[in-house]
Amino acid sequence: QTCARPSSGFRAVFVKKQQLVGRTLYRIRVGAYSDKQEAVEVGQKIDQKMAEKGIKVAGRVMKQK
Repeated sequence: QTCARPSSGFRAVFVKKQQLVGRTLYRIRVGAYSDKQEAVEVGQKIDQKMAEKGIKVAGRVMKQK
């Protein structure tokens, strides 16, 4: 697992490479955010940036404590 603070302005990012059904996937975690609205907005920005690069986002899980 890799941790980085990217220059894109997102908070700490954790990337985990894994194999699933013969495919290489990358699980990415960004955060933490104390405000749910801010987290949603960041998720939308990430989706937009990935779409611009032609990368498909498989899904998103937001946990709230």
